[in-house]
Amino acid sequence: MADKEIKIACPACEYERNSHGHPVERDGQMHCLDCGSSWRVFGTLINNSSEKTANAPAKTRIRELSEKISFQTHEPDEPISNFSAGIKSHIPNYKPGLGTLMSCFGAALLFLGLYLGLMFLETDKVNTPKDELYIAEVEIEEQVRQNGDKVFTVKGLVANPTQLSKPIPPIAIILRKQNGSEITRWHYNSSLAALSAGGKSRFASSIQYDTPIVAYAEAVFK
Repeated sequence: MADKEIKIACPACEYERNSHGHPVERDGQMHCLDCGSSWRVFGTLINNSSEKTANAPAKTRIRELSEKISFQTHEPDEPISNFSAGIKSHIPNYKPGLGTLMSCFGAALLFLGLYLGLMFLETDKVNTPKDELYIAEVEIEEQVRQNGDKVFTVKGLVANPTQLSKPIPPIAIILRKQNGSEITRWHYNSSLAALSAGGKSRFASSIQYDTPIVAYAEAVFK
C-alpha cells in the first residue's frame, strides 16, 4: 500500500488550543504561525512512516508525532496584579491591642500636662511685673492675748525688680472671709522712703479685731 501523506500539526496548538495550527518549514525547522512555537522533524518520520501510522486516527498520529518532536514554548510572564496580590497575602494585618491604645492615651495625657504646665509658667511670668514694685510672700498670724482679745499680724515682702530706685507707696492690708468678702482693712506705711534697684524690704503690721472668721489676708499698694 502506498504511503499516505502525513499532515504535520503544531503540538502546542494541539494540546493548548485543540487545533492544528499553521506550521511552515524554515531552515530545516518547523515554525507555527499561530503560537510561535518551533520544533525539528526527523526525516525518517516523514519519509518512512508505516501504514499503521498513516491509517491511524488523526488524534493518534498527532500524539505519536509529538513524542518524537522537540519544541519550545514561551510561557507568558506572571501578571503584575497577581504578583502584587501574592505580596499582599503575606503581609499580616496589624490591629493595635488594648495595651497599645492605653500607651497612646497615657502619652497624650502626659503631653497635655506638660503643655498646661508651660502655659501656667508663662502666665505667671506675665502677671509678675518687671517694671514696678510688687508684694509677695503675704501670710497672716493670729494671737489671743490673756484678756481674750484677738490680734492679727500680716507679714509680707516688697521687692523692686527694676534697675532704678523706687519710692514705696502705702500698703493696704485686707482681712477676708473664705468666700473672698472683705472683713476689714487698714493701711501700712513703710519706714523706708524708697527701695533701691533690685532691693527687697519686709513688713509686718498688726490689728486687734474680734472676729472668728478670718480666712486669709491680702496686701496691695494703695
